[in-house]
Amino acid sequence: TRPASAFLNVLAPEADPLRALEKPREWEDINESFQRSTRRVVFGDAAADDKALTSLLGDLMAAGNKMPGKPADGYDELIGRIALYVKKPGRGSLASLMAKAPSDSSTEVPGQLIHWLFAMGDTLPANLFRTLALLSTHPLQLAEVRASLAGLKLNSATNVAGTAYLSCCIPADRQSQR
Repeated sequence: TRPASAFLNVLAPEADPLRALEKPREWEDINESFQRSTRRVVFGDAAADDKALTSLLGDLMAAGNKMPGKPADGYDELIGRIALYVKKPGRGSLASLMAKAPSDSSTEVPGQLIHWLFAMGDTLPANLFRTLALLSTHPLQLAEVRASLAGLKLNSATNVAGTAYLSCCIPADRQSQR
């Protein structure tokens, strides 16, 4: 539960500005908040405002299928940026946990962290946005989600896994089912 508490300490304050918006939440609002949260969870608070890192990752993902066997332009820059955060990881971040994990010389930590950035920064905010859109048009289901979360502390994996009703509200990705 130690990482869960640290991540909750990041995610809760990052979500607060979304609740305070006086306009409907749009994709840009959700995505920007999620990207900032992702950088903080993976690297620590020092990476919170490093939008260039996220932008560079997006550019490289878009170029990913162009030259098999040859890294896209900007890959070395991305690895360099990540390596700087790995050298001084934020307390409680995923990068700080990697420093304590056993490793061998064939595993490059910055290369592994790209996968976390991709997973947390691409599909998860899309799923969140789709779920919020779905719930906004289904008031009975939204009330059920709110009731199921009332008083629930999301500071452990067990408690998060216990959000079965909310989990069932996440729209299935039809692409991954093909």
